[in-house]
Amino acid sequence: MKPDLRSACRAEVLVCDGAMGTQLFARGLQPGECGMAWNEQRRAEVFAIHEAYVRAGCRLITTNSFGGTRTML
Repeated sequence: MKPDLRSACRAEVLVCDGAMGTQLFARGLQPGECGMAWNEQRRAEVFAIHEAYVRAGCRLITTNSFGGTRTML
């Protein structure tokens, strides 16, 4: 069984992912384009970003919600 977030925080320092927007722009996201749409349209790219964070030592990966605002959606 995986530990819950509180237990994990008590047990170790968690390194988290970040800068999803920067990573999406580096892979071709255009200004004004909704990064969250990539979860469906370019899911391999989103997965590759998360996979790179894991390889770098991240233990806490969050969802790609970059650009997930009412205006963008």
